[in-house]
Amino acid sequence: MDEHERTQPPERAPESPEEREAREADQEHMQRLRRQRQARVAKAVVVLVIVILLIVFVTRNLDDVPIDFVFTTANFPLIWVLIFMTILGGVVGYLLGRPSKETRLHEKHDEKKHDEK
Repeated sequence: MDEHERTQPPERAPESPEEREAREADQEHMQRLRRQRQARVAKAVVVLVIVILLIVFVTRNLDDVPIDFVFTTANFPLIWVLIFMTILGGVVGYLLGRPSKETRLHEKHDEKKHDEK
């Protein structure tokens, strides 16, 4: 065996249509995963910036403020009012923005149909 034969990679048989289809499906799946990962990173960066701005804003507002309830008034540090309202807003936003259980189950059913094709 001469040096030329040792450096050449072994010849491969041509891809069958099934192999090509499987390779293309794998490539599409990897691209989809890459896009999803990029979207998650972008969301994480946005959330981090918002949290940093929120922390700076809250720490700059430490004074006591009067809070008017229906029948009474109380003084609370503004930082606690802001934290409580931020958490309350997050919970309400999550509950309102979350799809109903029926919608999620319907989507899962549709995904199973699509995967079977």
